[in-house]
Amino acid sequence: MQDLPAQRALARRPGQIPPAGELQAWLERDPLPSYRRRLGADGVPEATLDAIEHAAMEQVEQATEICKASPAPALATAFTDLWADGRNSMAELSYRDAVAAAIAQEMGAR
Repeated sequence: MQDLPAQRALARRPGQIPPAGELQAWLERDPLPSYRRRLGADGVPEATLDAIEHAAMEQVEQATEICKASPAPALATAFTDLWADGRNSMAELSYRDAVAAAIAQEMGAR
């Protein structure tokens, strides 16, 4: 499984292969392994770091199972409050246009 920063890097260009070294550059910037290395360098025992990671992964697995067992959302709300609405999720907006769209969306929701 790829780490989230790597997935974000690849998601910017759907269907395209990223330039050589981009994936590795994102993986090197990933904050989770970086912080683990920092904690290790600060003297936190490897067994403690392993236990923390294992506990976190257990929580993710439990949350995943709860989501999978939950009923599907009603069709009327299935596509609300999402990061992307599916219409044109890869469109790039200027800051001004993004703020205007967000304000319009919020005003329409009230």
